[in-house]
Amino acid sequence: MECRVHSVALGPASLHSLFDFLTMAFTNDKELLELIDASVEDQSKALEMLKAKPDLLARRNRLNETALHFLVVEDYPQGVEFLCSERVLANRWRSALNN
Repeated sequence: MECRVHSVALGPASLHSLFDFLTMAFTNDKELLELIDASVEDQSKALEMLKAKPDLLARRNRLNETALHFLVVEDYPQGVEFLCSERVLANRWRSALNN
């Protein structure tokens, strides 16, 4: 069974996993979920996602959490460090200046 940051892959007869999946992510925003995963598992991908869609940093789940908030609450320090890094902040300023 594959573990991901925002969910667990579902196997046969895995009602507990289904419950975990539905309650952990609290969103149907697939791009937000991808950003959360990539911030921990593939930061190059996360940076490319943020370059393409800078608004991802501001998107919120049903609990009104951003990706950064979610990663802090769920204790993923490598994802938090990435989203607070100079690379991400510089990209955010560049996109704001271009709009």
